[in-house]
This record gives sequence, C-alpha cells and structure tokens, in this order.
Amino acid sequence: MRHSLKKPAVLATVLWCMASAVPTSGQNIKNADVSGKSGISDMQENRLAAIRKAAEQGLASAQTELGTMYAKGKGVERDDRQAIAWYRKAAEQGYAQAQIYLASRYAYGRGVPQDYGQAVSWSRKAAAQGNAEAQHNLGVAYDTGKGVERDDRQAAGWYAKAARQGFISSQNNLGLMYASGQGVEKDLVQADMWLTLAASAGNETSARKLREIEPQLTADQLARAKAMAWGPGGKDPNASGKTAVSNKPENRLAAIRKAAALGSAAAQFKLGSAYYSGQGAAQDFQQALDWYRIAAEQDYAPAQHNLGVMHHRGQGVKQDARQAVAWFRKAAGQGFILAQYSLGACYAAGQGVEKNLVQAYRWLAKAASAGYEDAAKALIEVEAQMTPDQLEQAKALAKRSKSAGRSLPA
Repeated sequence: MRHSLKKPAVLATVLWCMASAVPTSGQNIKNADVSGKSGISDMQENRLAAIRKAAEQGLASAQTELGTMYAKGKGVERDDRQAIAWYRKAAEQGYAQAQIYLASRYAYGRGVPQDYGQAVSWSRKAAAQGNAEAQHNLGVAYDTGKGVERDDRQAAGWYAKAARQGFISSQNNLGLMYASGQGVEKDLVQADMWLTLAASAGNETSARKLREIEPQLTADQLARAKAMAWGPGGKDPNASGKTAVSNKPENRLAAIRKAAALGSAAAQFKLGSAYYSGQGAAQDFQQALDWYRIAAEQDYAPAQHNLGVMHHRGQGVKQDARQAVAWFRKAAGQGFILAQYSLGACYAAGQGVEKNLVQAYRWLAKAASAGYEDAAKALIEVEAQMTPDQLEQAKALAKRSKSAGRSLPA
C-alpha cells in the first residue's frame, strides 16, 4: 500500500540528545500533592498555567502545546474545538507543526467538517517551510486526488522533496513510482535506490518490491543503485548478496566500514554509532569518538552533535562542556534540530557557555518551530524566567534570523 498520511519513522542510525538542561515542571509529578476530582497535581496545574499564559501572549509553540493538551485531554478536559482554535492561532503565525496538526484535523474530519481542500492548504504552508511530513502529505493528496486534482508528476515531486529529507514513507512511495513509471520516467535503478533506503528502515512494502525488481537489474545497475543509496561502499549495509534485508550484523558492519574508509561521512557516522551503542560492534567510546570526529570534520551535522554529546558526558574523552558547546554550535548552524535544542539548553543552564536566556530562547525557538516537542516545552520554561525586555529582544532576534533565511552568529 502506498497512500498513507503518517509521521516519519526514526532513522536507523543512533542519535543521542543530552538531557535537557531546563527541567520540565512535570519531572517530579509522582511526588506532588493531588488536588481536586480531576487528579491533576499542583505541579501540572502550574505547568498548564505557564503554557496558557505563554499561549495567550502569542507564543506559537505554547499555543500548539495547549492545543495538543486539549486534543489529548492532558491536564484539561478534552475539547476538539479548543484544540483547533489554538492550533489555528499558531498556524496563522506560520508555525509549521501547528499547520500540520490543523491539516490532519481537516483531512480526517476531527473536530471540524472533513475538508480535503483545507487540509491541502495548510499542508502546503508547512511544506513551503521545508517540513518533510507536510511534503509527504501533499504527495499523498496529489497521488489520490483528495483536495486537489490528481497529478502523478506533482505527487512524485513532493515525495522526492520529503524522501531527500529521509522521510521513509516518501522514499517507499517514490521508489514504487519509479518502478512503475507513474509520474516519472520508469527507472529501476532509481526505484532500487529509494526502496533500499526505505527497506533498511523497516518498510516491508519496500523490501517486498526490492525482491521483485532486483532480478531485473544487471549487476552494474544493482551496484550503481546501492552506491547511490549508501555511498562509495556500493552495497546496502543491510544486504547480503542480492537479498534486500539481512539480519547479520557482521555483513552490515563490513559494508559500513568499507564505505567509511572510502570517505563517506554518513558511513563514518554509522560506524561511530555502532561503536557507541555496541550494536554490531563491541562498545568502544574511543572508537566512536574517533569516527564521529572524522565525520564531523567533513561538516556532517549528526556527527558534530554526537561529538558534542560525548564531550558533554565525558565519554571517550575528558568531560568538557565548552567543547560540547562548540560542536553543538557547528551542527546547530547547519539547521540540525537536536543540536539547536542542545545548544539552547546549554545557554539556559550556563553549561559550557555564559548563561544567556535570550540565546537560549533563540535556539530553542528554532528547534521548536521545526516541530521538536521537547524544545517547545523547554521554551515555555525559559520564557517564564525572562524579563519583558529579554523576551522582546529574543523574539526580535528570532524574527531577524528567520527573515535572513540562515543562522545568525551566536
């Protein structure tokens, strides 16, 4: 089945985020007194009050958080109309995650009359900001003709945008379109490449289709498809021979090691992750650190972030919060969401850098605007500590950074 509206699967690489330096109000919820018939603790009520205050002051991430609380009945009575009202306030400010939530409500008719046209309209706004989930959902709309006139070329184009960001469902759908020649010129090499990426993340439809199309490829075509998917190593790290998915760790590690040695930053990162987690290789923080550093020096943002985490935790290296911040900053400047969150947390706590709530707000806002929920929650906590002047300065800085279309120097 190709047509699905869903959130991206977690990539099959290991990413670690430092523990938030900004504790949430609900951390010690089990120890709090319970008041009222609802069973809501004082701490939960305080957090709700903080979120509501920030939402009423116009903070889009707080409006989205409050909408989600109403949607799920967390800390408040479930109320779809209130959920939609708060999502709409944030969506009208250009907050991508709220736009996606609102689009989903219209697509499925939850709390509003079902309206595919509205679903497409809000998805398009989020997709224009580069949101992969919205891009995928636009592809589904054009693929199925719901809310727009059916257009295979448009469907393939939107799937391609999301697929290039690692959105697994789009990788599967794009691979199937290349395999059949729907919306694109039939190309089994391209099909194999995209299906390989999706299958490696556990997409069973892709794995089945690979078994169908790979016997039709020449050895050179198959090698080219795998090289396109996995870099200079030329083999799917999850493959053994011509089998699309293999569970043998030694085969995966050998392919990753070969690609890493040939200079693939993605493979170097994967190898570092294998050593860090002990999955596929004996756990070795020093080896993990070395491979992350090699990839990080090629400006590979996930490796820069994980290198920062290891310095922050003192794993394989002497604990050094300043070095951690330096690596977080490099990755955050490339738009890596976890690094933006980690850098914001460091500024909020004064770890490795002088405490600066304006800078904390700036980086947390970036991560929150991309839909990272932990950052949105931390942003509410940081805002509660800020003076009106600091908040005004932070919002101006965030707005200037957004309008510039790039990261401003820290």
